Amino acid sequence: MDLGEHKELWLVRHGETPWLRRGLVQGHTDIGLNASGRRQMELLGLRLRESGVLFDGFWSSDLERAKESALILQRFLLPPPRLQLDARLREVDPGKFVGLREEEILRRYPEALRELIQNPWEGKRPQGESLAQVAARAGEFLADLPPGKHLVVTHEGWLKALLVGPLGLGRGCLSKVFLLPSSLTKVLLPERVLLSLGDVAHLERKGGVPGGRKQRRPAAWE
Repeated sequence: MDLGEHKELWLVRHGETPWLRRGLVQGHTDIGLNASGRRQMELLGLRLRESGVLFDGFWSSDLERAKESALILQRFLLPPPRLQLDARLREVDPGKFVGLREEEILRRYPEALRELIQNPWEGKRPQGESLAQVAARAGEFLADLPPGKHLVVTHEGWLKALLVGPLGLGRGCLSKVFLLPSSLTKVLLPERVLLSLGDVAHLERKGGVPGGRKQRRPAAWE
Protein backbone atom coordinates (compact mmCIF):
# COMPACT_ATOMS: atom_id res chain seq x y z
CA MET A 1 0.00 0.00 0.00
CA ASP A 2 1.35 3.41 -1.01
CA LEU A 3 0.63 5.52 2.05
CA GLY A 4 1.37 8.86 0.40
CA GLU A 5 0.48 11.47 3.03
CA HIS A 6 -1.14 8.88 5.27
CA LYS A 7 0.16 7.58 8.59
CA GLU A 8 -0.31 3.93 9.50
CA LEU A 9 0.39 3.22 13.16
CA TRP A 10 1.10 -0.23 14.56
CA LEU A 11 0.52 0.38 18.26
CA VAL A 12 1.86 -2.10 20.81
CA ARG A 13 1.13 -2.30 24.50
CA HIS A 14 4.29 -3.26 26.40
CA GLY A 15 4.74 -6.76 27.86
CA GLU A 16 3.76 -7.95 31.31
CA THR A 17 5.60 -6.67 34.40
CA PRO A 18 5.83 -7.88 38.02
CA TRP A 19 3.63 -4.99 39.15
CA LEU A 20 1.01 -5.75 36.53
CA ARG A 21 0.92 -9.36 37.65
CA ARG A 22 0.38 -8.22 41.27
CA GLY A 23 -2.34 -5.71 40.36
CA LEU A 24 -0.34 -2.60 41.29
CA VAL A 25 -0.85 0.75 39.53
CA GLN A 26 2.37 1.48 37.61
CA GLY A 27 1.99 4.93 36.07
CA HIS A 28 5.37 6.58 35.51
CA THR A 29 7.26 4.19 37.80
CA ASP A 30 10.12 2.50 35.96
CA ILE A 31 9.30 -1.20 36.14
CA GLY A 32 10.93 -3.70 33.78
CA LEU A 33 9.32 -6.76 32.22
CA ASN A 34 8.99 -10.14 33.89
CA ALA A 35 9.79 -13.42 32.12
CA SER A 36 6.27 -13.70 30.67
CA GLY A 37 6.48 -10.14 29.38
CA ARG A 38 9.75 -10.81 27.61
CA ARG A 39 8.34 -13.97 26.04
CA GLN A 40 5.24 -12.06 24.89
CA MET A 41 7.40 -9.52 23.11
CA GLU A 42 9.56 -12.22 21.53
CA LEU A 43 6.44 -13.85 20.09
CA LEU A 44 5.26 -10.52 18.73
CA GLY A 45 8.72 -9.85 17.33
CA LEU A 46 8.69 -13.21 15.55
CA ARG A 47 5.27 -12.39 14.13
CA LEU A 48 6.48 -9.04 12.81
CA ARG A 49 9.56 -10.64 11.25
CA GLU A 50 7.48 -13.30 9.52
CA SER A 51 5.16 -10.62 8.14
CA GLY A 52 8.08 -8.93 6.39
CA VAL A 53 6.66 -5.49 7.16
CA LEU A 54 9.05 -2.54 6.96
CA PHE A 55 8.58 0.49 9.19
CA ASP A 56 9.45 4.09 8.42
CA GLY A 57 9.60 4.97 12.11
CA PHE A 58 10.03 3.12 15.41
CA TRP A 59 8.95 4.83 18.61
CA SER A 60 8.59 4.01 22.29
CA SER A 61 7.61 5.55 25.57
CA ASP A 62 10.73 6.31 27.60
CA LEU A 63 9.47 4.26 30.56
CA GLU A 64 11.51 1.11 31.20
CA ARG A 65 8.80 -1.48 30.51
CA ALA A 66 8.02 0.05 27.12
CA LYS A 67 11.66 0.64 26.20
CA GLU A 68 12.59 -2.95 27.11
CA SER A 69 9.67 -4.20 25.01
CA ALA A 70 10.80 -2.10 22.06
CA LEU A 71 14.39 -3.30 22.28
CA ILE A 72 13.20 -6.91 22.18
CA LEU A 73 11.14 -6.18 19.06
CA GLN A 74 14.09 -4.41 17.48
CA ARG A 75 16.10 -7.65 17.51
CA PHE A 76 13.51 -9.32 15.27
CA LEU A 77 13.06 -6.52 12.72
CA LEU A 78 15.17 -6.69 9.55
CA PRO A 79 16.75 -4.33 8.99
CA PRO A 80 16.47 -3.17 12.64
CA PRO A 81 14.97 0.35 12.64
CA ARG A 82 16.38 3.11 14.82
CA LEU A 83 14.42 3.37 18.08
CA GLN A 84 13.29 6.84 19.16
CA LEU A 85 12.03 7.50 22.70
CA ASP A 86 9.29 10.04 23.36
CA ALA A 87 7.93 11.01 26.79
CA ARG A 88 4.59 11.92 25.19
CA LEU A 89 3.96 8.17 24.84
CA ARG A 90 4.03 7.65 28.62
CA GLU A 91 1.22 6.06 30.58
CA VAL A 92 -1.29 8.26 32.39
CA ASP A 93 0.27 9.68 35.57
CA PRO A 94 -1.74 8.13 38.45
CA GLY A 95 -0.36 10.51 41.06
CA LYS A 96 -1.02 9.21 44.59
CA PHE A 97 -2.48 5.96 43.21
CA VAL A 98 0.94 4.69 42.11
CA GLY A 99 2.03 1.40 43.65
CA LEU A 100 -1.42 0.70 45.13
CA ARG A 101 -3.92 -2.09 44.58
CA GLU A 102 -7.60 -1.51 43.91
CA GLU A 103 -8.66 -2.11 47.52
CA GLU A 104 -5.96 0.26 48.82
CA ILE A 105 -7.10 3.06 46.53
CA LEU A 106 -10.68 2.53 47.66
CA ARG A 107 -9.64 2.72 51.31
CA ARG A 108 -7.26 5.69 51.09
CA TYR A 109 -8.90 7.90 48.44
CA PRO A 110 -12.64 7.09 48.32
CA GLU A 111 -13.75 10.60 47.34
CA ALA A 112 -11.15 11.01 44.60
CA LEU A 113 -11.99 7.56 43.28
CA ARG A 114 -15.72 8.31 43.28
CA GLU A 115 -15.18 11.49 41.24
CA LEU A 116 -12.91 9.66 38.81
CA ILE A 117 -15.39 6.84 38.24
CA GLN A 118 -18.14 9.41 37.62
CA ASN A 119 -15.98 11.31 35.12
CA PRO A 120 -13.28 8.92 33.82
CA TRP A 121 -12.32 11.21 30.93
CA GLU A 122 -11.73 14.58 32.61
CA GLY A 123 -11.32 13.37 36.19
CA LYS A 124 -7.74 13.68 37.44
CA ARG A 125 -5.93 11.25 39.66
CA PRO A 126 -4.77 13.03 42.87
CA GLN A 127 -1.59 14.89 41.88
CA GLY A 128 -1.75 13.08 38.53
CA GLU A 129 -3.33 13.33 35.07
CA SER A 130 -6.69 12.90 33.41
CA LEU A 131 -7.17 10.83 30.28
CA ALA A 132 -8.08 14.06 28.49
CA GLN A 133 -4.60 15.38 29.27
CA VAL A 134 -3.02 12.17 27.99
CA ALA A 135 -5.08 12.50 24.79
CA ALA A 136 -3.69 16.02 24.31
CA ARG A 137 -0.09 14.82 24.35
CA ALA A 138 -1.06 11.85 22.17
CA GLY A 139 -2.47 14.31 19.63
CA GLU A 140 0.77 16.31 19.69
CA PHE A 141 2.79 13.16 19.05
CA LEU A 142 0.59 12.16 16.11
CA ALA A 143 0.76 15.64 14.60
CA ASP A 144 4.56 15.53 14.63
CA LEU A 145 4.79 12.10 12.97
CA PRO A 146 5.81 12.21 9.31
CA PRO A 147 3.78 10.19 6.77
CA GLY A 148 4.57 6.49 6.61
CA LYS A 149 4.24 3.30 8.61
CA HIS A 150 5.24 3.55 12.27
CA LEU A 151 5.69 0.99 15.03
CA VAL A 152 4.85 2.54 18.42
CA VAL A 153 5.31 0.87 21.83
CA THR A 154 3.24 2.48 24.57
CA HIS A 155 0.75 1.81 27.39
CA GLU A 156 -2.90 0.83 27.83
CA GLY A 157 -4.02 4.17 29.31
CA TRP A 158 -2.33 6.04 26.46
CA LEU A 159 -4.01 3.79 23.91
CA LYS A 160 -7.44 4.33 25.45
CA ALA A 161 -6.86 8.08 25.44
CA LEU A 162 -5.96 7.84 21.75
CA LEU A 163 -9.13 5.90 20.93
CA VAL A 164 -11.40 8.40 22.63
CA GLY A 165 -9.52 11.61 21.83
CA PRO A 166 -7.71 11.73 18.45
CA LEU A 167 -9.71 8.81 17.00
CA GLY A 168 -13.05 10.04 18.33
CA LEU A 169 -14.53 6.63 19.17
CA GLY A 170 -16.54 7.96 22.11
CA ARG A 171 -16.04 7.82 25.86
CA GLY A 172 -18.23 4.74 26.16
CA CYS A 173 -15.34 2.60 24.92
CA LEU A 174 -13.27 3.33 28.05
CA SER A 175 -14.97 0.59 30.05
CA LYS A 176 -15.40 -1.76 27.06
CA VAL A 177 -11.86 -2.00 25.69
CA PHE A 178 -9.32 -4.34 27.32
CA LEU A 179 -5.86 -4.37 25.76
CA LEU A 180 -3.62 -7.25 26.83
CA PRO A 181 0.15 -6.90 27.23
CA SER A 182 1.91 -7.16 23.83
CA SER A 183 -1.39 -6.59 21.99
CA LEU A 184 -1.28 -4.94 18.57
CA THR A 185 -3.67 -2.18 17.48
CA LYS A 186 -3.53 -0.59 14.00
CA VAL A 187 -4.75 2.88 13.07
CA LEU A 188 -4.82 4.79 9.80
CA LEU A 189 -4.56 8.60 9.82
CA PRO A 190 -5.82 11.17 8.91
CA GLU A 191 -8.93 9.05 8.17
CA ARG A 192 -9.07 8.01 11.85
CA VAL A 193 -9.79 4.42 10.83
CA LEU A 194 -9.28 1.61 13.34
CA LEU A 195 -7.79 -1.30 11.35
CA SER A 196 -7.45 -3.72 14.26
CA LEU A 197 -7.80 -3.61 18.04
CA GLY A 198 -5.98 -5.55 20.73
CA ASP A 199 -4.75 -8.34 18.43
CA VAL A 200 -2.86 -11.06 20.36
CA ALA A 201 -2.79 -13.85 17.77
CA HIS A 202 0.94 -14.27 18.47
CA LEU A 203 0.13 -15.41 22.05
CA GLU A 204 -2.06 -18.21 20.72
CA ARG A 205 0.58 -19.88 18.58
CA LYS A 206 2.25 -23.15 19.62
CA GLY A 207 4.76 -22.49 22.37
CA GLY A 208 3.09 -19.25 23.40
CA VAL A 209 2.91 -17.76 26.87
CA PRO A 210 1.11 -20.06 29.33
CA GLY A 211 -1.96 -18.24 30.58
CA GLY A 212 -1.20 -15.34 28.26
CA ARG A 213 -4.82 -14.24 28.19
CA LYS A 214 -5.38 -14.51 31.94
CA GLN A 215 -4.67 -10.90 32.82
CA ARG A 216 -6.36 -8.82 35.47
CA ARG A 217 -9.04 -6.62 33.99
CA PRO A 218 -8.08 -2.99 34.69
CA ALA A 219 -10.15 -0.82 36.98
CA ALA A 220 -11.91 2.29 35.72
CA TRP A 221 -9.19 4.69 36.89
CA GLU A 222 -6.23 3.05 35.12
